[in-house]
Amino acid sequence: MINPRISDIFQECLGLCDTKNEDYANPKDFYANFRTVEATGLPIWVGVWIRLLDKISRVNGFIRRYNTSGKISAHHESIEDTLKDGINYLAICLDTYRQWHQLENFDDDCKKISTDNNDVDKPSVYKNPYDDYSSM
Repeated sequence: MINPRISDIFQECLGLCDTKNEDYANPKDFYANFRTVEATGLPIWVGVWIRLLDKISRVNGFIRRYNTSGKISAHHESIEDTLKDGINYLAICLDTYRQWHQLENFDDDCKKISTDNNDVDKPSVYKNPYDDYSSM
């Protein structure tokens, strides 16, 4: 059974994600802005999770303001914007986690076999589509 309201929310979130990709990423690398976390030695999915925690903190701020003033407001982003971003960050986190999990050679019990992702002097384990285009 499909819940049409939830389906509509997912469609809204997908549209928002596509629009933000135009602002933060590029057609060859949807996660270009998230990929920068790899310079710290962290996998991309962890960086996405950290950004999701920022959204959770923002929702907590909305809740605090509601509890003190009875209003849900902020100057730069609505609670609906924040919640939709959170949904999108979870989807991005899941996608990048799956890529990382596959590339990191985990066995079926999720025990790590081998990795070089935390070696910051080595290239990213994630394929950057720009590597295929010498003109970019």
